[in-house]
Amino acid sequence: VVVVRGSDIMAGIAPADADISGQVYIKVGHCIYARNLTWYGESGKSNGIVDGLPSRCLMPGELICLRYIPKPRPELAFSLDGKTFTPVPAELKHSNYVPCVCLFDS
Repeated sequence: VVVVRGSDIMAGIAPADADISGQVYIKVGHCIYARNLTWYGESGKSNGIVDGLPSRCLMPGELICLRYIPKPRPELAFSLDGKTFTPVPAELKHSNYVPCVCLFDS
């Protein structure tokens, strides 16, 4: 995901059968909020900053990469350079996850 204008983007993974239409932010799955690089888990509540990522807003033109590995143990990781990935500190449930991006105005 490349930030084009502003930074009101949440990017991550959600169960394939999740209905996220009409949601202002992702309330299911796991995602990262580009405004402050805070990670949100399945509860829809902030789980704080992911160790290894800076606590700051992504700027226009910056890139955030996601990597999801479903097996043997599900893992979601984020990177700002596309090379060094930092996994979220949580055990993900085995599920049929798909990429999910929410764009919104604050």
